[in-house]
Amino acid sequence: MSDKPELRPFEPATTAVQPYQDQEYQPIYFVAESFEDAKDKFRRWVQGMSRPFEVRFNPHTGRVEVLDTADKLQSLIQQLNTEILHLSNAVNKFKSREL
Repeated sequence: MSDKPELRPFEPATTAVQPYQDQEYQPIYFVAESFEDAKDKFRRWVQGMSRPFEVRFNPHTGRVEVLDTADKLQSLIQQLNTEILHLSNAVNKFKSREL
């Protein structure tokens, strides 16, 4: 740590295009008020992007899936319908135990 680096507020649009040299010390540090502040700013910035697809995190595989075709969307709909069916069955079983 030295006084050499410049500290700037974390703004994703600026941070994303900042040139970076890794042969020397890092000349600029982008600082957020908190981790939550950085996440909020990043999410707002990403929501403003225009892209012809959607992405989702699949907790079962631990992977990010790109939803960019009708087949992938149909598959996701089927998966979600199955999950809703399981949830509905569990709720009904839980209700019947309470009676």
